Amino acid sequence: MGAMHAPEAAAPCASSVTPRKPPGLMDPSASATGDGSWAWFKPYHKRLGVVLAVDRVLLGISMLNPFLIKWALDDGLLKRNDTILTETSSG
Repeated sequence: MGAMHAPEAAAPCASSVTPRKPPGLMDPSASATGDGSWAWFKPYHKRLGVVLAVDRVLLGISMLNPFLIKWALDDGLLKRNDTILTETSSG
């Protein structure tokens, strides 16, 4: 049975392992002003600008929604104005 099993390698003892210095958390050559992170987005700056502009336009439109609902309820339903009700509910 002894021939069937390979001899196990001896584990290194703690005294033979030399401690290594842990790596630094930040690259000392990187600037602290954020230029390194901008470098990742620089090739996409036009697309990023378009996405941010479209996002702001859609945000502005979504802010109109409560006012349209108020207008539809107050003037469309309560005052029975079918034109306002149709315009606010279709837009």
